Amino acid sequence: MPEILKRLLGRNPWRAIGAWLLTCYLVSVAVIAGFAILAVFDAGSEAGRQNYWGTVTMAPLWGLFAGFVTAVFSALPVWGLVSLFRGLKWPRPLSELIAGALLSLALLQLLVSTVIYGASERPSSMPAWLYLVFLAFGAAAGWTYWRLAGRPGRPMDTAQDAVKARVFD
Repeated sequence: MPEILKRLLGRNPWRAIGAWLLTCYLVSVAVIAGFAILAVFDAGSEAGRQNYWGTVTMAPLWGLFAGFVTAVFSALPVWGLVSLFRGLKWPRPLSELIAGALLSLALLQLLVSTVIYGASERPSSMPAWLYLVFLAFGAAAGWTYWRLAGRPGRPMDTAQDAVKARVFD
């Protein structure tokens, strides 16, 4: 692989892509199951509770679709944010946490408010707790990606490593 691609994608791009896809799936399942569990406690009747428990048990299957949608809509923005943070030389776990949190808020506003209120109406004012919940989910997604990707370090620079080995013997 050319050196420029190693710098952009990291040491093992397939591991990074797999970790990102798995993170999208896991966060989707957590969001679906979490809100369904809250609905179970809020349901007023036994029939309502059974319907929401059905949602909880189907969360892994519905997470495949939701994870795919998340992956499609977050592919380029995540790469751009992480590249920006790497260029600013922010530490790795912090940059992934902030990128995930910012992107979750953006996707919440773009996708959910458009579906609920329609694209022709003015932007919605969703409750503040919903933004905080998605901010936490996004930060958790960034941390999960960082852990699944093997806590990646800097790309290998063979010339720089050779100079360090000779100079600092």
